Amino acid sequence: MLLLEADPLVDRRVGPVTKSEFERRAAEMKTRNLSAPRYRNLLPSRSIFAPPPAAPFPSKVYVRDFLRDLDIKRLSPPLAAIKKLDKLETDRDGLLDLKQVGFQISVSPDLLLRGVRAYDAVLRAASARGWPLEIREGVVLRIMICGEPLELGVTEKTEPMLEVKVRPGERRPRRPTGALAVSLTAGYRKVMVSDKRGTYIESKLPDLFMGAEGLATEVHAEHERDAAIRRREEIESHRRHELERQIKRLRRNAALWCRAQRIRAYVQAMSDQ
Repeated sequence: MLLLEADPLVDRRVGPVTKSEFERRAAEMKTRNLSAPRYRNLLPSRSIFAPPPAAPFPSKVYVRDFLRDLDIKRLSPPLAAIKKLDKLETDRDGLLDLKQVGFQISVSPDLLLRGVRAYDAVLRAASARGWPLEIREGVVLRIMICGEPLELGVTEKTEPMLEVKVRPGERRPRRPTGALAVSLTAGYRKVMVSDKRGTYIESKLPDLFMGAEGLATEVHAEHERDAAIRRREEIESHRRHELERQIKRLRRNAALWCRAQRIRAYVQAMSDQ
């Protein structure tokens, strides 16, 4: 049986296809593929030198307008620094950061008043428990618990904005959720309470302090162990250096004794002549 090779320019349904007709169909297929949705939805490429894409935030906020109903004189003395605030700009998540006055408070403008009061409540409770504050230039830096400094922070939780489309690998914009969280941090570890299921942080402060005492005790024990290890290493290092110094002294004395013996032998040999 003789097998005939298929001709690419022959359409068995309609008969032979000319070269121009084949090129026309190929162009139509290419146009149809390029107009498919998977190509239309791709974002245009952006240069690495271009500014970051605009987000719903930031915006400028007059802090004094939100603190108008707050009696600053009744707050803890360190919090008096907030009266220096006038106008702030929210970050890309829509939060106000009060680090410029030394407080780790990061909340949306609507929760600014509550965030400041929560910060003040923790400071007052710490003072009532006899925990000293590490203050520098009127700004609270840390709370000393069991001899260990813990950093106090009040933040508002955020959630990603799923309706905003971003490139693969880019950070999705986030929005404030209205839930506050209070944390006490020691290095990379921390204890935290947050608003959850209708229970607010103001009622969870005793749990926060209990966890902070446990964390501070644990950190203090680790520091004591580290200090004991360092002291032991220093003693071992001192002993090793002392032993090396004695060995060097013995070697030097032995070398001098051998030299003296050679000199005596030489002098004795010269006198025998």
